[in-house]
Order: sequence, then structure tokens, then C-alpha cells
Amino acid sequence: PLEVGDHHDPARVKEFLNRWAVTPKDAELVLREGLSRGPSEDKRVFLTFSAPWCGWCHKLSDWLAQPAVASILDRDFVIVKIDIDRMTHGKDVMAQVRPKADGGIPWFAVLDAKGKPLATSDGPGGNIGYPFKPQEIDHFMALISGQSRRIEAGQQEQLRQSLKESADRIAKQQKARQVAPSVKAR
Repeated sequence: PLEVGDHHDPARVKEFLNRWAVTPKDAELVLREGLSRGPSEDKRVFLTFSAPWCGWCHKLSDWLAQPAVASILDRDFVIVKIDIDRMTHGKDVMAQVRPKADGGIPWFAVLDAKGKPLATSDGPGGNIGYPFKPQEIDHFMALISGQSRRIEAGQQEQLRQSLKESADRIAKQQKARQVAPSVKAR
């Protein structure tokens, strides 16, 4: 039904895609829902901002989704993810929570019940983004330690170890990509 003769009809393809497109979520509503869950579950909100084109954002999202990580963070936090490109009002929400947007994304914050940032991914050198380097992991763990009430020391160490292992894997992948072009050139 999308073809005319031996080729696709652009108007039919466009109509088909428009008809089946997913309605974007509203970032303001997503944040409000997370903030309303926080007090009822006696948790703070761990808010992340990301975009589909951001590789480090995918790494953070993947790490947060790991069952071992998610089960620990769930003890104290409602995880709320805002996609600044695919959600309506995504950039507006980010501007409200993070008025000074230096350092790119991913960016994250722990929020109180009213949506006020208690701690953010902004470290001494700016936004740490995905905690990859040792000082970034230290900043992330200080944020978790300072904002959690139920995550025990052993669980915090599990998070730290998971980040270190992830950083090692990423570093190996980066190194392999740097070596690969020179191997192909030979």
C-alpha cells in the first residue's frame, strides 16, 4: 500500500509514519509524577537529562537499568528520566532545574519533594556526565552517600565497583577503536 508502481510513494510513506508515530511524553508531567511518588514512597527523586544522540547518556541509562544497580538505587530514589529532544518541554524542564547549563549532558540531580536540587552532577570541574574517571566516580558516590538514607555502605561499594568495572570496559572499547584504524591501514 505504500508503493506506486515500482517505487515507494513519499506521501503515502509520510502519512503512514505520521499515523503510527508515538505521542511524545510531556517532561513536565513525567517530573510531576516522579515528584508526587517521592513523598508517598519516602524517597527523593534522582532526575537525569539525556538525548538520543548522546553516547554517554546511553551509557548512564544502561548502567542505571542494570538490575543490581536499580535495586540498590530504588531503596532511596525514584528515578526520573527526561529526554530533552524526544519529550515535549524537555529543554524547558532542564532550564528550570538547571538554569546554568554548562557542561552538556547527561546531567543529573537529586531533588527534594518540591523539585529543588539537593545535589547535582556538577563537580569541581563542571558536569561529570557519566561517571567514568576516578574523580567522577568519587563525585557520584559522594552524591549517593550524601543523599541516601537506606543504601548501606556495602551497597554503596557495590555501586562504586560496578562503575569501575563499567569504566574499565569503556576504556578497553575506546582503546580497541583507536588501535583498529592503524591495523586496517597496514
